[in-house]
Formats: sequence, structure tokens, C-alpha cells
Amino acid sequence: MPTPHLLPGGEIMRMFFCARDENNRSHVFLADLMARPPWTLVSKKATLVLSPGLPGTFDAVGVMPTSLVRQGNELWMYYIGWSQRLDVPYHNAIGVARSLDNGATFERFLPGPVVGTGIYEPYFCGTADVERRTQDDWVMWYMSATEWRMDGERPEPRYNLKRAVSQDGLHWDHGQEVAIDYLNEDEGGIARATVLQKDGSHWMWFCYRGAKGYRGEGSQAYRLGVAWSQDGDTWERLPDQPVFESQPGEQDFDAHMQCYPIVFGAGAESYLFYNGSDFGQTGIGVARLAC
Repeated sequence: MPTPHLLPGGEIMRMFFCARDENNRSHVFLADLMARPPWTLVSKKATLVLSPGLPGTFDAVGVMPTSLVRQGNELWMYYIGWSQRLDVPYHNAIGVARSLDNGATFERFLPGPVVGTGIYEPYFCGTADVERRTQDDWVMWYMSATEWRMDGERPEPRYNLKRAVSQDGLHWDHGQEVAIDYLNEDEGGIARATVLQKDGSHWMWFCYRGAKGYRGEGSQAYRLGVAWSQDGDTWERLPDQPVFESQPGEQDFDAHMQCYPIVFGAGAESYLFYNGSDFGQTGIGVARLAC
């Protein structure tokens, strides 16, 4: 789940990402890189910045970064919190932590999630992309689960992308407006929206997968998709438009999966960071916007 942040001065990019411990719990780390290709590492040692919460909380078994927003002298990190259930394998909600030192350290300042289950969200939420348009106009595109389906003896979730709005980034009106919906009943998940405004239009990238058999190397694994909007609120999905100019080779790190994209601007160029095969076990890659 790569989540980049440009440090003051514009020379260093601070990349946040998650990795799992021996108990399969996700933690948030950072690594500093030069902010332009070839993205040279400043330090080869990753730094831990956020760990799972206390037992019984919404993020007790994992945390994953998903969006960063500057709020005054604070940097807010929206993150996905993981917890476990008895009836289905897991539960997600969206929390926020803050930093006073450009992300070198983070602290929780709220007792619970900012977006979670409720009257319009009966299952779970995750992968938020948050944009602060003005002081009191915030928008979020987030993953919203709509059901669990059985695949053999294993429950598998389905989720699309919804839109939420807020006046302060903490209290969200959410759950009623679908931004990107399923193409058909065989599609199982749409996640991790990221938005770029260019030449008067808005472009959104995301990842999508099949409802079954999406783990491993099959055709149902995550791929990247794209949508277009004139106003940045109402989206037209473009299923026939390829994201990459050429497809990866069989030995490439992303040969079998591309997922969890995020847009990053470096000077006049725009780049797309994303995870490769096996949900990112093969690493984080980058593509340059070609036009």
C-alpha cells in the first residue's frame, strides 16, 4: 500500500508502506527516497511509524496507510484498521493518525475510526483517498463492502467504491453514493482509488479483481483500471482503456497482479506507484504518466 509524501524543499519523497510481522499483523513503515527517478533510497533502513492498536479496537490486528492530507502544521494519515471476527475472516474501518514532524512519527488522537460500519455500511470500509478542496470541503473515495460470498468453504468479500464528504476531515457523510460500481456479477472487488486533475478533467485509477480465484496467478487477480470525470464527483468507468502502454513480461515483478495504485507529482511529471504480484510481496513499482 505505497503512500508517498513530498517533504519540504521538494528533494525528498517519504514513502509510507506496510509490512507484516510474524503474527501476520500489518504495521506502517517509512523509507525516504530522492523525489525523482531513479528514486534512490536515502536510507536503506525502514522506520516503524504506526503499529496495531489495543485489543478490542478497530485496528487491533493491523494498520495500513492509504492517504495523506496536510492540515495546518499537522500531517494526517488516513489508514485502514484491521480486526478479526468469528463469522468472516476480517473487518476493516478507516482511521486517522497525525504527525507534527512531516511523518517521522504519528500518534492516534481519536478513540475510533472516522468511517466504519453504520446504517448505510453494514459490512466494512477501507482504502480511502482523501482530498481537501477548501477549508470546509473535503471528499473521500473509499472501498465499501456490499456482501460476503462463499467460495467453497471460504467467505470472500465484494466491494465497490463510494464517495463521502466532510467539512472537517473527521466527521463524514458516507454510505449512500456509489462512485465506481461493479461491471458485472463476476467482479468481486474495486479498491484504492487515486485521483489526478489534468487539463480540466479528472482521472481516477483503481484496482479491480474477480469474485473468485483472484489469489495467485489467475486472470481474476487484481489489475488496474481507470475512470474519467468532468467535475471530479461523477465518474465514468473506462473498462476498455488500458492503463499501461505495454503489458508486463512473464518474469516481471507485476506479471500476475497490479494493485493499490497512488498518483504522485514530481515537478512537471506525474507518476503512479503500485504493488506487484501476490498483493505486493514482489515489491512496489512506479510508472510515468505518458501524456
